[in-house]
Formats: sequence, C-alpha cells, structure tokens
Amino acid sequence: MLSLQHNWTLAEHLKFTGTGLHTGKESSVSLLPSTDPGYWLWQDGRWLQISPEQVSNTRLCTQIGTVMTLEHLLATLYGLGLSAVKIRVDGPECPILDGSAREWVQMLEPLRVALPSQRRIWRLARPWHREQNGVSMRATPADTLSLVYAVDYDKPEMHLQQQYAWDWSSRTFGAELAPARTFGFASDLAAMQSSGRALGGTLENALLISSPDSLQQARFADEPVRHKMLDLLGDLSLLGRLLLARLEIRCGGHQSHVIMAKTLLQEGWLHDEPCPPID
Repeated sequence: MLSLQHNWTLAEHLKFTGTGLHTGKESSVSLLPSTDPGYWLWQDGRWLQISPEQVSNTRLCTQIGTVMTLEHLLATLYGLGLSAVKIRVDGPECPILDGSAREWVQMLEPLRVALPSQRRIWRLARPWHREQNGVSMRATPADTLSLVYAVDYDKPEMHLQQQYAWDWSSRTFGAELAPARTFGFASDLAAMQSSGRALGGTLENALLISSPDSLQQARFADEPVRHKMLDLLGDLSLLGRLLLARLEIRCGGHQSHVIMAKTLLQEGWLHDEPCPPID
C-alpha cells in the first residue's frame, strides 16, 4: 500500500510522444524525477511550479503558460499520489492518448518511488460555497478528499443528467476514474472545430454523443460525469498538494474548477499540515 507520509516521485525519466486533442499537432512529453515537492513545468527556459495563478486559459481544457490540455496528466499524478514531478512538453499541447488517463496510469504507476521528505497537505479550514452562472460549488471540511460531481446537459442529442461520488484513493484511481474519456456532443463539434478546437479529436480518443444509443459505446454508463471528475482532479492538482475536503460540484468546468482552487488558496481557506496516515 502506498503511504502518503512521504513525498513520491518517479524512479526514472519517462518520455512519450503523441497528438494533441485540440491542436491536432504532435508533441513530446518528458516526465522527470524531482526532490522538490510540487509539479514543475518547463517554461521560458526555467522550471515553473504549477499553481492556479499560472493558468492562462480554461476554454475546453486547462492551459498553463503555452501548454494546453495538461489536466489528464496532472490528474494522474494527483490520483496516483505522486507529489514531486517535473514536466516538459515540447509542442503546444499534452498528447491526448485515448482521451482518458488510463495510459498515463499504465506508464507511471510502476515508476512510483518514495522520497525521504515528509509530505504536507492542505486541509479546508471552514465551509465554502459559490453559485454563479448555473454552476454550484460547495466545499466542507473532511478527513479525506471526497468528491461528488453532477452534470446536466440539455442538448439536441439528449438530456444527459448524471452524478458520481468518489473518495480519493491511489488504489482505486486507475480503475474508477482514469479510464473515463473526454466526451463531446455531435451538435457542438462543428463550432468547436471552426474556433480551432478539437482538431485532433477522433472516435479513438473521445466519446462522441450523437444520440442516447451512443452511450452504449461508453466504458461506464456514467462515463461523462466520471470524466468531469477526472478533469476536476487535474485542476485540483494546481494546489500543489493533496486537499482534504468534501467537494460537491454541479455543472462545473475548467474555469470554475480553477476559480475554486485559486480562491481557496489565495483567500486563507486552507491550513498547511503534515499529511495524516491515509492511503
């Protein structure tokens, strides 16, 4: 069992090349071990510690500096309990792989190695709530990271309502969240591509919803909401540490996730503590 009393990094350097979902361009990703806690991105000739302030765009992905679509990789690091990793992306966008985090898990899980440094976490100090533009976000203190996510899409293809709950665990992340692919509705595809998004999207790296029957091709009956939770986990990684809180999100997205992370971090809602004995 992976103990979180210490920071965890990678045992060796890993490099991978693939195509970006939105740009359709090829990029290579290098992941390197680090002794410094946090996630570090190579930008402008230096290592920059990833944080909510570094997010430059949240339109259909999370972009940090010049690199788009980092959320699935970051969700994998966060979900597997890795807490000290350097990331270098040569190209405009992190590869989409199969649209999920499953392949990242397969590559990274065997490489986890403990560091001697003691891990520190963020603990939510008091309840927080925000509702804006149809998005509801609620955070309450807890002894683990407990997530509840709900989606409600009223589209020409179907009215999709789903909810999923998951308690953070490095043991279950790979089976319960990582395989959930990015998804989209057929009625939105032309507009996305005309605006320069989803240019690398295919049926091999995304779940395209064209009718209720198209969900029969899903890996889970509730794959869309599981993927939204995966996105949330990637955006929570911007905090740089595991968060102990219960989060309930309804109809959120990258923009609202980043706003929540930035608000909690900047406005004194989080306590800096040593990690308790959790998996």
